[in-house]
Amino acid sequence: MLADLIEQHRPWQDTWELEEFLTWCQARVRPGGTIVEIGTHRGGLTRCLRDALAPATLVSVDVDPLEPSDGWHQVIGRSQDANVAAQVQSLVGDGRPVDLLFIDGGHSYPEAIEDHRVYAALVRSGGIVALHDIGAHPGDSPIGCHVSIVWNELERAERCVTWRAPGGPGIGAYLMPDMPC
Repeated sequence: MLADLIEQHRPWQDTWELEEFLTWCQARVRPGGTIVEIGTHRGGLTRCLRDALAPATLVSVDVDPLEPSDGWHQVIGRSQDANVAAQVQSLVGDGRPVDLLFIDGGHSYPEAIEDHRVYAALVRSGGIVALHDIGAHPGDSPIGCHVSIVWNELERAERCVTWRAPGGPGIGAYLMPDMPC
């Protein structure tokens, strides 16, 4: 059960938002697919994605390594760096094979928009692109979260689904179109 996974792995995401998002993903992520997570932090979400969606390939990107990686590939470095993106590309292969991209890396506007620009290009047609902290605003935290601005721009161009508990940071997702907008 998803609630048990979330309790066991204790990710930073809001419990209700994450459970609803994972339920939605279970109906859309093909078995044995590929997942890329930008912004691993302590690995709670990584473990939830691994256990709930059973990907054949799971790649996590963060500036801090986790010990151990528990069956996924870790790429250590800033997600916006070209060498990090190249490492991710080499792990997922050629073409657009990624089934789910979850972006929760840098929260400044330049970081969030660049993560989306670089890594959404790896997502297959019909695959999922998701962002965390879509409801937070620049004044909500000392780090100046600007993901909501990026999400608002994407939401105008894509058919989007959002999950946001009252006062929660929010998760937003869309299915990659056959043709870029």
